Amino acid sequence: MKKFKLLLLIICIFIIFVLSGKEIWKTYQFAFTSDGSHITLLTYREYRSIREFYPAYKEKEKIVVPKSVIGRPVTSLKWTFSGYYQLTSVELPDTITSLEDYAFSQCDFLTQIDLPSNLGLIGEFTFSGCRSLETLTIPSGVSMIGKYAFGDCSNLKEIFLPEYLEVINEGTFIHCTSLEEIHIPAGTTAIRDFAFQGCTNLKTIYIPASATEIGEDVFKDVLQLTIMTSPGSKAEEYAKQHKIHYEIKK
Repeated sequence: MKKFKLLLLIICIFIIFVLSGKEIWKTYQFAFTSDGSHITLLTYREYRSIREFYPAYKEKEKIVVPKSVIGRPVTSLKWTFSGYYQLTSVELPDTITSLEDYAFSQCDFLTQIDLPSNLGLIGEFTFSGCRSLETLTIPSGVSMIGKYAFGDCSNLKEIFLPEYLEVINEGTFIHCTSLEEIHIPAGTTAIRDFAFQGCTNLKTIYIPASATEIGEDVFKDVLQLTIMTSPGSKAEEYAKQHKIHYEIKK
């Protein structure tokens, strides 16, 4: 009986494919979530055959990510556009709740992306190497940003972090050399190793008293930094220990 139901499901999916006329499976490789109710887009197929030969010279492209595939909502991206050099702009549907590992890594020309309000998670290396991205607002519902999520975003000048972000993970902003100022949200409890290493133009960082854990080499090679913090905070102690200039917020 179970085999029959599975066969019936496969047949139904095939019929939907044929009747839809959208041929979405030719554009994206995708996978079902564990309960089969949602879709994760894994690979954007259209550029795979040309990126090896024309990595930076093809006409730049804007993409609208589909809201659903075969009747199921698209809720996450993982590795989907990694290395897609021609991508300049992305429109994401409001069904997206997670941008998982490497979703947009090494998209050298990506300049425009508005993150959906329902987003809750940004994975590891999600935007790493997006060297044309200059500004980004992360929605308030995001509580987790993975390791090296924005590493080597060398033109990132401005980023607005969500108020419920709990941790600045390992290497999150490593080598973001255009970043000059950043406010750590009031509820953040930890800033992990290498988080701002190599951010050579970072001048000011606001660290709340809630941040009771600050890792190793967080500000390595950041030579003109001022830490703004509260009296008696871990950040004040860290600044004294590492001979970093600091000021107490009034």
